[in-house]
Amino acid sequence: MASEEGVPVELYIYDLSHGLASILSPAIIGQQVEGVWHTSIVVYEREYFYGGGGVTSCAPGGTQLGAPQQVERLGTTYVPFPVFNEYIQGLATSTYTGAAYHLLEHNCNHFSDAVAEFLCGARVPKHVAAQPDALPPPLRRALAALLARLVPDGDQVYARGVRHSRRDSPDFLTLNHQVEEARCDASPPGASAGGVALAALARLAALWRALRRAAPAPAPGPHSRPF
Repeated sequence: MASEEGVPVELYIYDLSHGLASILSPAIIGQQVEGVWHTSIVVYEREYFYGGGGVTSCAPGGTQLGAPQQVERLGTTYVPFPVFNEYIQGLATSTYTGAAYHLLEHNCNHFSDAVAEFLCGARVPKHVAAQPDALPPPLRRALAALLARLVPDGDQVYARGVRHSRRDSPDFLTLNHQVEEARCDASPPGASAGGVALAALARLAALWRALRRAAPAPAPGPHSRPF
């Protein structure tokens, strides 16, 4: 569960090309591409990311990509871990399956953006999330071909991670009543069960954030410390 002080949420940013994109892109696609950005979310002492193998987690910095090129503090989450865990399992079996992965259109950066917003209302920096969108279609196709050559194989990169599949978290039964109530409120006609469940969890996360902002700050005590 998230503590009273909250849990930090960090964004790990990697350049999958290890600098090659910056060197080769002007000659190949006629435009400078600073890096091939891969991102992940680090929270609850785990690193969560998305690739061709689906949603995966590992110890922070535990992938074969090595150390991230940049670490950004996105904020603090007060969403309980069991609820977050259910959310991740839901993404892994619906929107972010391995089969749905696309190098440009549906990738790790879109996953990180969704998870960051769920946890603390933050977003992935625009220069990372929207990198391909700034290019016209012919250059997008050229970039996709370039990335296919530069980006390591997914199984090789993520071999140290643990793939996620749906299972009940330890405290899921305790929270299930709240989720069911939110699900009923958020269920439009014809919506899929997975989509409705994710919408319900997202509403709960937003509620926790709102309650947290509205709550009065605790009085300083002998064990209190700044975030």
